[in-house]
Amino acid sequence: LDLDARQGTLSRYVENRIAYARRKDIDLPMPMHAAVMLSTLNDRREAEADERARLEAALEAQFGFPVPVTLRTAHEWREAARGCPAHLRDEAVVVAFLRDPPDPGRVEALRGRDVTPERWEVVGQQLYQTVPEGVRNLRLSAAVIERHLGVKVTVRNERTVQAIAAMLDT
Repeated sequence: LDLDARQGTLSRYVENRIAYARRKDIDLPMPMHAAVMLSTLNDRREAEADERARLEAALEAQFGFPVPVTLRTAHEWREAARGCPAHLRDEAVVVAFLRDPPDPGRVEALRGRDVTPERWEVVGQQLYQTVPEGVRNLRLSAAVIERHLGVKVTVRNERTVQAIAAMLDT
């Protein structure tokens, strides 16, 4: 996906590869390709929803099934990397990135669910969760989070979150 369709670097590369293969009459493997234009809307939330819808539509067109997208700016990613509450840091942690802000009532209702020995905390649009028995044995899985909070999530290991944050700073 060319996420900078205005500049079109990836799109030009694919077009040039196709043209080269035609000129040389050779069969080159070609990537699936789609360009996703940035929103022209002025309101940040509306623009984000527009861009998310465009990206989801491009992914669905490529793969034939819906792919939920969760967006974060570089600043928001860095905040998420720094946001894990101190009382959870004594164990391995995963970060569930919530697509939309969770309803506080639903967060409170989720607190009533016993997921011991896991511990968790919602901070903004992230749910930080300990994984004392490993990711495969989570009681508070992504599906459970989505069902109880009513928002789509994508989950990443905290080490991955930290590594991406470090790349953003280079």
